[in-house]
Parts: sequence; structure tokens; C-alpha cells
Amino acid sequence: MKESIYIANFIKRSNAYLLDFGMTILFIFMCAFTLMGWLQKVILILGLYLLIFLIPCLNQGQSIGKLIFKLKPLHLKSHTPLAWWEIQLRELTKYLLFILTFGLSHIISYFMCSERSDHRTLHDLIFKTEVIDLKPQIKNYEGNQFAEDDYYQNYQTQRTIR
Repeated sequence: MKESIYIANFIKRSNAYLLDFGMTILFIFMCAFTLMGWLQKVILILGLYLLIFLIPCLNQGQSIGKLIFKLKPLHLKSHTPLAWWEIQLRELTKYLLFILTFGLSHIISYFMCSERSDHRTLHDLIFKTEVIDLKPQIKNYEGNQFAEDDYYQNYQTQRTIR
């Protein structure tokens, strides 16, 4: 029997990202205001490497935010975990795009995640990955509510303009 895969919803993905990004910014400000000299640069570089690249690599692609919100990136077609080098490239691409576009890539990714039905972002499309929810909230409906929901969902997607 094949295991069900649930795509992570927009709210969980954005919360995990905000947690990761907030921790990165907080770490930069803490280092900038507390340390002085060459030691500051070394600690900042090592700390950022740990937060952004090493933790996801050790946790099969799960950053701290993804760990807390029970999310995990997988290959799109095969649903297999990413290799360590794919995780490194995915995170590096995400942050390089952020720096090179002055944050515009993250704004585009935010709207892509909110509007696309598969909730994939820019770096997901580049690396052909998707983020799944390891602990989805499944609603337990009474009676024949599933059939009614399915009817209305199909009605909304198949109706035509007259």
C-alpha cells in the first residue's frame, strides 16, 4: 500500500520560513551589536553556515522552522529525500536569489506559494522539489460530507462562462 503524501499548505510553509528568516536576522543583529573585530566575522560566518546550510543538511532538508512545523522537502516525482548536495544547492540558491534580487525573489516566492495549488516556490521549481507535511491536519467529516465537498469543488473548477 502506497503511503499518502500531503503537500504542505501556505500557512505552515510561511510560518516555517518566517521562523528561519527571523532567527537568521536575529543572529546577525546579535553578532553585529555584541562582538567586535575579526572574531565577529568568523562567528557570524560559522553561525550563518550552521543555521542556513548545516542544520538542513543533517536533518534531511529540514531547517529549524521545518522541523518545528513538521515539513520536509522531497523530490517532486519520486518523493525521495534530497541528497546532502541538493540541500546545500537549494538553500544556497534561495539565499543567493534573495541577495541578488534585493529580496524580490522571496516576495515572488511568497505569492507563488499562496496562489499555486501545489504551493511550490521559486527554488522548488528550479530544483524540482516539493515540501510535504509530515503531520497534516485531516478533518473528520460526518456522513457524506466528502461527496458534497467534492461536488462543490468540481463545480467551482469546471463551470464555464456563459
